[in-house]
Amino acid sequence: MADCHSAPRALFLFQDSEPEPDFKVCSGLLPSHLKGQAYPYSEDGRMPETQKTAWRPRNGSDRRPSREHATSDCGLQKLGTVEAWATVYKLNFPKQYSKLDLYKCRQMFLLILVF
Repeated sequence: MADCHSAPRALFLFQDSEPEPDFKVCSGLLPSHLKGQAYPYSEDGRMPETQKTAWRPRNGSDRRPSREHATSDCGLQKLGTVEAWATVYKLNFPKQYSKLDLYKCRQMFLLILVF
């Protein structure tokens, strides 16, 4: 079972509700998400460990600086900043998260990573 006393690895953002920590969403504690079942890729009801790796464009140009990209078994897709997508998805989030990167996981949930 997920340890609700440890710091969250991610915060999931939903329309018209407060951000939820990964241990609530990935473990199935929220019955409205994942139909009350644990996420198949979760690690003991938590989001799998995520690492930031350097990413370079496919053309291999060494002149361009590498950018950080998050990788996880959740198949994270970086969408942009939370601020840029907030109006598109009608997200409710604390303003201190507005400049952070917004990701989409395999379950199509929107989330921000908290390292």
